[in-house]
Amino acid sequence: MSANGRHLGTLDRLYVLDGGAAIAPDRSVYTPGKWCGEPVTLSCNAYLMRRNGEWVLWDTGIDEALAEEPRGRIIAHGIRGIVARPITAQLADIGLAAADIGMVLLSHAHFDHIGNAGLFERATWYIQRREHEAMFGADYRQHGYTPALYEGLGQAKVELIDGDLDLFGDDSVRVISTPGHTPGHCSLLVRLANTGRSCSRGTSRMTLTTWHIGRCRL
Repeated sequence: MSANGRHLGTLDRLYVLDGGAAIAPDRSVYTPGKWCGEPVTLSCNAYLMRRNGEWVLWDTGIDEALAEEPRGRIIAHGIRGIVARPITAQLADIGLAAADIGMVLLSHAHFDHIGNAGLFERATWYIQRREHEAMFGADYRQHGYTPALYEGLGQAKVELIDGDLDLFGDDSVRVISTPGHTPGHCSLLVRLANTGRSCSRGTSRMTLTTWHIGRCRL
């Protein structure tokens, strides 16, 4: 119970799914002025949540078709995507199919976050309005988007978000607007029964150096 008397909920379950890895050729893109020219490998997790009888997915990872390519593939801006295990296989381990996912929350539309959008077109998608406009706008290239990965969302049910969203109205799942990395980038804040609040940023590329130089872009 919160100070204002509102009931605070918690997630029933939370699973971390391996959405692949992105190998960037220049680490300094994420830490300006440091480690220029050094490659860096970035994990691309997706998060599966159970709440109020609903299965909710935060991001979808890299296109699982890359699991058939052992060395992966360069997809955008010289960044190589690698998938060790399809996300559908990981869902099957939990006893689920893609069609069981009722809602998808999208942090942003880069390939390592929206790569499996086609698997979840029956779900209701929650996307920041500014992100959605950029995804389907004429200038999508300047934001690093790959429309072929999400073209099916044009026929999917999409709920557009303006700012923050308390998904279930009980503080168990909150979408927090954090623009900068992309026009409508957002982050996830969940409440867990045993550990309290936990935050996941769509693009967690921050190091202590990044914070110190004041250029952290969530």
